[in-house]
Order: sequence, then structure tokens, then C-alpha cells
Amino acid sequence: MEGETAVDHPEKQLEALIAHHYGLFVRKVVPCSEGWHLTTNRGTFLLSRAGKRDGTYWDMVSRLLRHLRRRGVRQLPRLELTAEGKPLFSGFHSRYLLWSGGQLKSLNWHSLNTWASVGRTLAHLHLASRDFTPRFTDGKYTVVGRWKMFWTQSYRMLETIGASCRLTGDPQSADREWRRVHTYAASMIETALRYFEAAGGDDAVQQHAKYGIVGQHDLTRRSWGGTLRGAVTLKTWDETVLDVRVRDIAHMLHLAYGTKTAFRDRVRVLLKHYQSVHPLSDAEWPLLYGRMLFPGPLVQTARDVYIRQTVSDSAQKMLKRAACELERREYHLRCLPRLLKETVGVSVPEIDWLKSSSITVHHTGHT
Repeated sequence: MEGETAVDHPEKQLEALIAHHYGLFVRKVVPCSEGWHLTTNRGTFLLSRAGKRDGTYWDMVSRLLRHLRRRGVRQLPRLELTAEGKPLFSGFHSRYLLWSGGQLKSLNWHSLNTWASVGRTLAHLHLASRDFTPRFTDGKYTVVGRWKMFWTQSYRMLETIGASCRLTGDPQSADREWRRVHTYAASMIETALRYFEAAGGDDAVQQHAKYGIVGQHDLTRRSWGGTLRGAVTLKTWDETVLDVRVRDIAHMLHLAYGTKTAFRDRVRVLLKHYQSVHPLSDAEWPLLYGRMLFPGPLVQTARDVYIRQTVSDSAQKMLKRAACELERREYHLRCLPRLLKETVGVSVPEIDWLKSSSITVHHTGHT
């Protein structure tokens, strides 16, 4: 198609590639935030880049999605296999995935109905994943039983970064920002590790895998979408891990950010509707709170800035945003024990120093 850019049209021979791998005839290509919508002789599909994940990973995701559909979770994207039975194909510029399942719309996160729907949908996903049987090749995507190892590695990484920033003779803006937040971030990981061990540690996590084995390394509000019929679905599957369900619930509780009143209302609604489908056992609540203590976004940002070096000019701004997110989460952590007691009637041990923390949390502008 003459005059089109790589953004408009990812491959010059896209029509031939799609016809060869899927037997589809492409009639129209429209760019979208997730990739490209393809109008074909058999309906509309979504084409996306496979990113850093390899075929082994996408094979696991394909098997997992098929399993969840067989267990009754219908509103899920479907990863189409090529004529050779593979989950992805290679073009001249990248590797691609083809998805079916209909176009999705954004959710209204101001509405408590959205939080109710997400709570129920997440519970159904976890419930349906209970008897998913991983293969040997899925081992590198398995996190169950490895929380302590990953958290300890993260703590050591932060200590190394902190020492480097202190010793540098020519600190950059990102280094100065990291000096400001390092002690607090490291303290949060130490607190999370102590709390986690007191809650039973990795042995307890493994015991709770029977309640669900699918999780996401990183959930955001953009991970979710709504169908034209009003159903809610998890639309992004490029960060899937095999882990216990409190991982996803912890993400969603932190994503309930907003005003103090909004946060409380959203947490209550989310938990109420999750519990109505697939209730947590008493022993899972401390693990959930321990998971929420771990400063994941700041650890990830520090890794991207200093270890992977995938950012440059915006490094200081990225670290500052992650630090602000950590401060906002502190309010959640102070508030949650009481909310859990009021909402689901369970008590979790509180962190004494969080009660008297002087960190200022800014809620203005967050909805």
C-alpha cells in the first residue's frame, strides 16, 4: 500500500504473510494502541508485536487461555495459531501475534460498577485456573515458591545502586533522585520480607496455589477492557506469570487509588464482589498484605534506569513518578488493615512504623 508508514502498516508484505500463516485475506489495516486492527474475509482481528517474549512463553499463554475458556471463562482474547500450529510468526521487521475476540472499549474507573465487575472477573479467572497443569517449559515463568528469592535479589540490587550513586563523583539528576528515595525503598523491601516470613513465607504461598495459578507480573487499569455487551475482560497477556491469586488482588487494590473516600469505596466493592465468587482463606490475607508492601513499581523503574539502561533523558522523571507512587501506596497500606476488618471481617498484623510515618501523600489529580 503505497505511501503508508511502518506505523500504519507494519510490514510491506503483511497481506501475504497473513494469508500464508492464517489463510486470511486482509482488506483493511487500521493502527490502534495495541497494534493494528485487521479487517479480513473472516472478521476483525488484532495484530500485535510479540515483544521480548519468545514462542515458549506465548505457547504457555495460548494453552492457559484455552484452559480458561474450557472452564467457562468466555470473555477472553483468543490467540490464533498459525497453519503450523505456532502462536506467533516472523515478519521482516518483527515477530507478531494475531488475536481474535472482538474490539474492546475502555472502562469507566470512576464507576463502582467497574470495580464490582473487575472483582468478579478476576475471581472467575483465578477459579478457572486452579487445575491448569504447567509444562516443564513453563518453569521460567513460575513465581510460586520464589517470592523470597526475587525480593532478596531486588534488595541487593537497590543496595548496589545506592552505593554507586553515593560514590559517583559526577551525580546525574537521576542519581540525586535515587539518593532521596533509596533508604525508604530498601526499608520497604526489608519490611515486606519480614512480614512475608511471619505469614509463612514461600511454603505458605505454595500451599495456596490450589486456589489459582494465573497472575500478571504487572497489572494496570489499561490491562482491562469492556466488550460491546458490557462484559469486563483482561485484555493484556504479555506479563503473565504462574503465581498465586493474591498477586493480582494486591495490584488491583493499589490501582484503586483516588481520593481517600474513592479508595475506600473501590476497595470495599472490589473485595466484596471477588469474595462472592471465590473467597480468600483466612491464611491468604496476611500474604496479600505482605505482597502489597513490596515496592514493585520503584524496583522495576530502578532496574530499567540503572541495570537495563532502557531509559535516558527521562530517567529522573521516571524515578520521581515511581517514588510518588510509593508514597501514595503508603496511604493504602496504613488504611487497609481497618478496611479489611470492616469489609471482610479479617485482621492482619499492622506495621507500627507506617502508623507514624511522616511521608506526605498527594492525592490531588489522581482518580
